[in-house]
Amino acid sequence: MFVSERVRITSKFSPDFEVAKHVHSYTQDIKKKLDLVAGCSGVDLEARFSRVRTMETNLGNMLADLIRTQLNTDIGLTNGGGLRANQVIPAGPVQYRLLNQILPQTDRVVKIKVRGDLLKQVLENAVSAYPKMDGRWPCTSGIRFQFDPERPAGDRIIGESMLDGDGKPFDFGRVYSVGITNYMGQGKDGFEAFLDPSVERCQHGGDEELDIRELVNDFFRSFQRTAEEEALSPGPSRRVMSKRMRLFSASLDVRCPASGAMVISPVVDGRVVNIRPPMEYAE
Repeated sequence: MFVSERVRITSKFSPDFEVAKHVHSYTQDIKKKLDLVAGCSGVDLEARFSRVRTMETNLGNMLADLIRTQLNTDIGLTNGGGLRANQVIPAGPVQYRLLNQILPQTDRVVKIKVRGDLLKQVLENAVSAYPKMDGRWPCTSGIRFQFDPERPAGDRIIGESMLDGDGKPFDFGRVYSVGITNYMGQGKDGFEAFLDPSVERCQHGGDEELDIRELVNDFFRSFQRTAEEEALSPGPSRRVMSKRMRLFSASLDVRCPASGAMVISPVVDGRVVNIRPPMEYAE
């Protein structure tokens, strides 16, 4: 018979010297790695809760763009509540420590196929709690729309304003490929539309198991890779890299002095438009 007992580990227990030594060694090693420069931003990155949960931001756009380009989908979608830094990140070098503050929680990115009418329901849910600073707020790539916050929740999106990544009218009968987080795919934060039996979960050569933090870290590392590193372990394909360089206004000729990485400059470009924006935003 197995018996378990909960024991609270407090200061009354003396630490094991050997274990403490190993923990200290690993901690110092991790601190050094977190202090390394991951990349460089040419613009301030907006990560305040009052923004990433109520409006389109360049950081939210960047994350959605990374998901879409990594999984090669029509649309990339995540929720602003996953961004946790709650600060404006000044232009300049970005350390791995800061990336972990932005995305402290683990989550997987997955590729699914969804009908257009269900995606409309997903996006209606995403803006349904506005103006509350709610984590379901959408960060999008490959789709744009306008919404009216004075209309009832569930009917706020202006249908004719919905456009796909090519600027064409959104097709509510078409099946779109969408990159999302597993959190959303499980129906959390009101995204029950993703649980509809018609939604198909796709295989994507192992990337469906990619952690979103690793996706971001790999993105920054890919801009610093040498030819030798690429030969040993190929990074993102040329298709992915060229698309990301266009999205983030990166150039091979503009490099970060601290790390040698290309400078990225994600933008806000009208993907999610509130037609009745407040005069002032809360800090």
